[in-house]
Amino acid sequence: MSLGADDEYYAELALARARKDAILTSADHGKDEVLAPRTLGDRNGYDSFDYDCYESQQWLNYQILKSDRQDGWIETLRWIMLAAVGFCTGCTAFFIDAVVKYIVKGKFWIISEIFDATDTTNGRGNFWTAFLVWLGMELFLCSIAGYLVCYIESCAAGSGIPEIKCRLNGIRMRRVLRLKTYFTKVLGVLFSVAGGLPVGKEGPMIHSGAIVGAGLNGLKSTTLGFDWLKHRPNSRMRAFRNDVDKRDMIAAGASAGVAAAFGAPIGGVLFALEEGCSFWNVKITWGNFFCAMVSSTTINVWMTGINMDVDFGLLSVPGMITFGNFAVSEATAYNIWECPYFIIIGCVGGLIGALFNHINMKLTVWRLHNVNFSSHRRMLEVMTVALVVSLFSILFPYIANDCTAIANPYNSYPLPPTQLGDRGACYAKDCKCEAELRGAIIQQSTTKWNYDCLYDPDLKDSLVQFACENYHYSPAASLSFNKGDEVIKGLLHNPEKVNMGTLFCFFSIYFILACWTYGIGVPSGLFVPSLIIGAAYGRFVGQALDDANMLSGQGDTVSDRLGVYALVGASAMLAGMARITISLTVILIECTNDVQYAVSIMLAVLFAKWVADCFNHGPVSYTHLRAHETPEHLVCRLLLEKKKKKNQKIYKNMPMLQNKYNNYNKQLNKLN
Repeated sequence: MSLGADDEYYAELALARARKDAILTSADHGKDEVLAPRTLGDRNGYDSFDYDCYESQQWLNYQILKSDRQDGWIETLRWIMLAAVGFCTGCTAFFIDAVVKYIVKGKFWIISEIFDATDTTNGRGNFWTAFLVWLGMELFLCSIAGYLVCYIESCAAGSGIPEIKCRLNGIRMRRVLRLKTYFTKVLGVLFSVAGGLPVGKEGPMIHSGAIVGAGLNGLKSTTLGFDWLKHRPNSRMRAFRNDVDKRDMIAAGASAGVAAAFGAPIGGVLFALEEGCSFWNVKITWGNFFCAMVSSTTINVWMTGINMDVDFGLLSVPGMITFGNFAVSEATAYNIWECPYFIIIGCVGGLIGALFNHINMKLTVWRLHNVNFSSHRRMLEVMTVALVVSLFSILFPYIANDCTAIANPYNSYPLPPTQLGDRGACYAKDCKCEAELRGAIIQQSTTKWNYDCLYDPDLKDSLVQFACENYHYSPAASLSFNKGDEVIKGLLHNPEKVNMGTLFCFFSIYFILACWTYGIGVPSGLFVPSLIIGAAYGRFVGQALDDANMLSGQGDTVSDRLGVYALVGASAMLAGMARITISLTVILIECTNDVQYAVSIMLAVLFAKWVADCFNHGPVSYTHLRAHETPEHLVCRLLLEKKKKKNQKIYKNMPMLQNKYNNYNKQLNKLN
C-alpha cells in the first residue's frame, strides 16, 4: 500500500478519531481516563523501545548461564552482519553516485551540443533553445523525485536524520525503516540531485544505511511479507531479534552511510556517537568502525571502475564527495595572526546558520498548515521550487556573461599532455613554484604565459564552459550550472579570483533557494548546500582580505590560500546549521586529507556553534521534529473541536486536554 501525504494524514486522523471515541465512551461511563491507552507494541504509534540495562543479580546470572551455552557463532554472525551492512551501504552509495554522474553528464552534453560553441564563436545565439531544453530536463527529473515521495512513500522526504535520531533514542516511528522507504529514498535522492535541486546525497545515505542495518538484523521485510526466520525456530539469528541489537545495527548503518558519503569512516563513527545515539558502549564503537570501514572501502573499489583516470582497484575515491587534493606548501599554510580571521568567519557563519534555521522553521510551520496534508499541494510545491531553481541555474550565468580564458587550457582535458614543447611547464605535484603563482590556473601577462605549474585534475569538471568559446569558462556557470560537489571543488581549488559581485549574488540567492528547498516533498540532504553556501561566503571573505593586502606581507596574491578561507567558511556554515562539532571536524579533515587545517576548522566550528546556539537551540532537523503535531496532540484537538461543535457536556478531563493542547500551541508559536 502506498502512503502519500493525503493517505498518511487520513490514516493518522483515523487513529486519532478511534482514540477520541474511546475517550468519549469512557467519559459516558463515568471513567476518568484522559487518553485511551495504546495497545502494547502497536507499530502504528510512537511507543518507546526497551533499551534499559538490566543489572539485577538474577538477570546477570541468567546472562552468564546463557553465554556459557552459546558458542562463538553468535559473535561471528554479528561481525558478518556488520560487514554485510557496510557492503550493502557502500553499494547503495556507488549506485546513487554513478547514476547521478551519468545523468548529469548526459544533461550537460545535450546543452553543450545545442550551444555548439567553437574556438572563435560562443553559443549565446542558441541560448533560448538550450533554455527550454534545460527546463524540460530539470522539471522531468524533479517530478520523478516528487512523485515518489508525495504519492508512494512520504516517509522518504527530507534527509531522514531526524527520524533515525528518534529511532536510535528509543522512539518508534511508523514506516521509517521499511524496504519501500529505502527504495523510494534511493531513487528519489538520485533524481532530486540529478534534477539540479540544492540538495545533497549525504543525509539520505545515512537514512538508507540505517534501513539496511535494520533489515539485515532481522532478515525480515514487512513490505514484501518476508520473514526468513519464520520457519527456523532454532536459528542462531534469532538472538539478534531484540530492540538493543536492532538499535546497534541501525547505528552501524548510519555510520556506514556517513563513511560512504564523505569517505570518512572515523567521522562516521563519531557522527553516530555525537548526533545519533544516547546509548553507547565499546562494543558499538568497534562494530560501527568496522562497518564504516567496509562501506568506505566498498564504494572506493567500485568508483575506480567508472573513473577513467585511475586503474581499477587503485583506492583514490573514498566517498561520494571529496574536496580534492590540498597540497602542503607555503601557499596553503596560514599564519598565527590569521586565526582571528577564522574566529570572525566562524561567528558570522553561526549567525547565518541560525538565520537559515529560523527561516526554514517558519517555512516548516507554514507547510504543516497549508501544504503537507495534501499530496497534490506538496507535488505542486516541488514543481514550483524545481522551476525557480532551474531558472536561476541557467539565467544567472547568461546574465553575468563573464566568459574567461583558461590560463592553463590543459586543465580542460582529462589527462596532462605528453608533449610539453618549449613551454617549460611543471606538472609534478612537488613543483618548486613561487607561492604567488602556484596552481592549475595562473595569471597570464599581456605578452606571454607567466608561469605554468601543476596540472590539477580536480578542476577538470569544475570549470563550466556554458556558452563560452572553447578554452574559456564562465565563473558564474561554474557556481550555478554545475553539480554540487564540483562547485565545492571549484571554490576550494580555483586560484583565480571570482568577481565579488557574482560571488555575493550567488551566495544570497543560493541561500534562499536552499532554505526553501529543505523540507519539500523530495529526499534531500543539507550537507552539500550548506557547504556550498559556506564556501562561497568564506571565499568572499578571503578575496576581500587579499584585496586589502591582509593575507600576504608582500601584497601579492596567494592563490591557494583563498581555498583555505573557503574551507573554513564551509565548516562554519555547516556547524551553524547542523550544530555538530567533533564529528564535523574529523569528517572535514578526512575529506581534505590534510591535518594542517585542523586548528582553523576547529576554531570556526566551535565559534559558529556557540554563536548559533545563542539565537536558536538545536540543528534544523531538531526544529523540524519539534514542529510536527504528534497523534496525542491531534487527539486533544479533535476532542476540543467535538466539544465546541456539538455543545456536549463538559467532561472533567476537558480542562486537562485544553491545557495539553495549549502547551503544544505555545511551543508552535515560539517556533513561529
